[in-house]
Amino acid sequence: MIKSVNRALDILLYLAENKEVGIRELARLLEVNAATAFRLLSTLEKKKFVCKDSVTKKYQLGPETIRIGYCYLSNLNLVQVARPYLQQLSHKINETVCLLIREGVFYGTYIDKIDSNHALRVHAQIGAKVPLYMGSAAKAFTAHLPFEEQEKILDKFASSPPTGNLDKEKLRKEFEEIRKSGYAISKEEVDPGVIAIGSPIFGFDNQVVGAVGVPLPKDRATPPHLQQVAVNLKETCAKISWQLGYRL
Repeated sequence: MIKSVNRALDILLYLAENKEVGIRELARLLEVNAATAFRLLSTLEKKKFVCKDSVTKKYQLGPETIRIGYCYLSNLNLVQVARPYLQQLSHKINETVCLLIREGVFYGTYIDKIDSNHALRVHAQIGAKVPLYMGSAAKAFTAHLPFEEQEKILDKFASSPPTGNLDKEKLRKEFEEIRKSGYAISKEEVDPGVIAIGSPIFGFDNQVVGAVGVPLPKDRATPPHLQQVAVNLKETCAKISWQLGYRL
């Protein structure tokens, strides 16, 4: 019985990665005979976990997997999912770590944070709001939005930016670099004396859903330390994204 359950789960996991499978191919993969492979697929088909393509005669994931997936996703809370990873990151790099989500169209809001143990540390405030073009976490988020949404944000603040002049072309190039590197760096954009690194979080639909930022005092922002922070930050965001259902 346990062996059959394991085989059924192996089928679902295989289909999640490979779209479809035939009976003979499955028998070979599971190292069983064709009759056993057929029985497993028939059982899953009755429960709507797989369905048979009428043209190719191969099996693919069925509607019940979507329902269960959505049930799982609907119970997810970003803070709840992210917090253990944020704690691990903060402990590893000994810096403050912040979680940002989009609020409305043009702003980001910090919804969670883990403080570092340093006497000299950046005091991030939960609930603080920032324009989505300003600061490492906000830029990491915006860089992964569709181009039209990026332009809407830039247009909004181009005429009356909160601080200084907004160079749209410079930001477009910066967004491109962020997408290539996987992280953003901001230098005293939000607070004087603060350097920050941010990286995006993605959801099950492969869309950006948030970002993690690591603000640190300028005096501690040495190139080796920033590199260490960037590497660990990207790994953390990848783990959170995976938990949210993101797959490349």
